[in-house]
Amino acid sequence: MTNLHPKFIAECPTIKLSRATFCRMRPIHILTTSFISRSTCLCTKHQNMALLLKALRKQDLEVPANPETFAKEGIAEEMLQNKLPDHVVFSQWKKIQIIEKEKKKFVTRIIESEKEKEEFIEYFMNQAEEFRGHVERVRKQYEEIKKLKENLPPNHLLVQMDFAENYSCKSVEEIQSAYWNQTGVTLHPAVAYFKDDKGDTQHKSFVVVSDEMSHSSSTVHAILEKLIPEMKTLISSIEFIRYWTD
Repeated sequence: MTNLHPKFIAECPTIKLSRATFCRMRPIHILTTSFISRSTCLCTKHQNMALLLKALRKQDLEVPANPETFAKEGIAEEMLQNKLPDHVVFSQWKKIQIIEKEKKKFVTRIIESEKEKEEFIEYFMNQAEEFRGHVERVRKQYEEIKKLKENLPPNHLLVQMDFAENYSCKSVEEIQSAYWNQTGVTLHPAVAYFKDDKGDTQHKSFVVVSDEMSHSSSTVHAILEKLIPEMKTLISSIEFIRYWTD
């Protein structure tokens, strides 16, 4: 809004309007960036199930919009048989091959598909069963990681780590030709859990900045080896390190 106000004054010099009044007159359907919700790095299985449920809701079926709520409640196949039309249109996130600049590459996009009712019901029921298993595995994993934290033996470390994001590095004062010479770095946060002398669970956070962009298992091991000297300051002696990546 701060940038738009002087542009408006420049385009409409005959109108005298303060920035405060300009902001108040913003239409309610025009949202500022701080109020626009944009979720990234979502789970593919959760989003695909949400898209399937969206397709059912368009057919006036009473199903929850939340995929995990649906995993608990489910839906009867007879209801799908009775209420779905002969052809069902739905969307899914899929990896497809495209040709860009005469080169083949794979991209992930939302693809709209259409199936006959019987075919869609079979596809939906299979996806729902697979999704329930996915939700149960996630629940069990977090349940086990919680138990490990609570029952961590003395001189043992539990390190929870994952790659965060890749960033491009730029110079504060940069010449024009250097624009194409940007280097990249990745952030790899880690949290180490341990027991203190009183037996209470403590934790300490670390962030590794690296120009290794492969995000491979060997990179994770190298980062862990780099963190071990820092982790040795947390407890008197390290007997065992268990690490867990998302």
